[in-house]
Amino acid sequence: MSSFDAALRYATVVENELIQIRADQLEATKRALDAADNLNDEITGLRGDLAAFREVLGSPGESTRTLKADTGTIHGDVRTIHGHMDTIGDHMDAIDDHMDTIGDHMDAIKADMEIFKDMLAQALAIVIEMRDNLDKRG
Repeated sequence: MSSFDAALRYATVVENELIQIRADQLEATKRALDAADNLNDEITGLRGDLAAFREVLGSPGESTRTLKADTGTIHGDVRTIHGHMDTIGDHMDAIDDHMDTIGDHMDAIKADMEIFKDMLAQALAIVIEMRDNLDKRG
């Protein structure tokens, strides 16, 4: 076999190997495209699942904003209730002060009644003494 024949045979083997490499590349490209298509289908399915989730819960940002707003509203309501309770406490303190004042007036009235009772007793004693003096005169 001549060197020309050997070179031709070698070139044929290389050409066949290049054809096989190209065929393998085409097959790998086809598998990559199939995998990309499957991935695209999965992404589309995931998007559908996320859309359904959003329909049930609203968008995550919206839910968070709504929850934050609701929490702020509740916090404001609690502050308002706390303010009303403070006001009620102030009114209760004022009522307690008025009750103390009424108690002080009642104590003063009781003391005045004791003085009036003593004055009535003295007046009665004077009337009895005057009657006794009139009886003695005759």
